[in-house]
Amino acid sequence: MEIFQGTLREPDPQFAQAKLDAFLQAAPILPFSLPVARRCAQLRELLKRRGKRVRARALDLVVAETALENNCTLVTRNTDDYVDIPDLKLHRLGPPVI
Repeated sequence: MEIFQGTLREPDPQFAQAKLDAFLQAAPILPFSLPVARRCAQLRELLKRRGKRVRARALDLVVAETALENNCTLVTRNTDDYVDIPDLKLHRLGPPVI
């Protein structure tokens, strides 16, 4: 959702959407699954017990657990949103080039 919303903020949203569509054609889309949902609930409870914020992070936690379930590195510009998630491999993405 956020990645599509980002194209709407670009000076030429149609061009940005076309570039994103081309990228997504080549990138695998990982499914949201029952194991991810269970892990997400466990992670949410763990973070809550540690006093971390969880309410506004539901989508971030789903993304993080999908990466963990599939043994993937999460590539994002918002690494601060994920630094407290145990075992998650992160790669900080640079500024957009469109």
